[in-house]
Amino acid sequence: MKALKLAVLTPIVLSLATQLAASPLVSYEGTEAGGNGTRDYTYVLQADKEPILELRVTTNDLDQKHYTDVLTPDGWYFAIETGGPLHSGGRCTPIGEISPGPVRMVSIGQVRWWTDDPKLAVDSFTFGFNHPWYAQDVGWNCHSEENTFTEDWEAPVGEGAGPVHGVYSAIPEPATMSLLAIAALVLTCLRRKQS
Repeated sequence: MKALKLAVLTPIVLSLATQLAASPLVSYEGTEAGGNGTRDYTYVLQADKEPILELRVTTNDLDQKHYTDVLTPDGWYFAIETGGPLHSGGRCTPIGEISPGPVRMVSIGQVRWWTDDPKLAVDSFTFGFNHPWYAQDVGWNCHSEENTFTEDWEAPVGEGAGPVHGVYSAIPEPATMSLLAIAALVLTCLRRKQS
């Protein structure tokens, strides 16, 4: 009986492992949140099995003028559009750690790179842009001619399968704002004590 179960399960497990290995990976190397890439927001796409025609990353800024020095493959388009993958609601988890997960609200927008020409599909490319705002954990998805691939929120941030960092807000995330408020309060108290 065990041999039969093993014989039935082994091809299924191998098939799942092959599919996972074939999924494109999107790593984060942006300098805005601790990476060593060439832009504030840098995404390294690696697709071993199926060339990719489109990459989408969540953003909270719909003003395309804020996106500068954009890295785009030759012959591809770049746009900022409404809607998009999930986001963390302002949390910026360090690269390599597990994000607390996405919030259950619709994303404001998405950064989108794409081509309509299958001959211009890429196996690997470094996408990116500069942007002055702070980062948060965000989702991504990419498309080949036949499949859609998306982030896994249970995988480490920025290391391929998991979420990456994307544009969040012109003001620091809530924890940083709390620390700044506490520091201001302490300074105020110290000044009153001295006078």
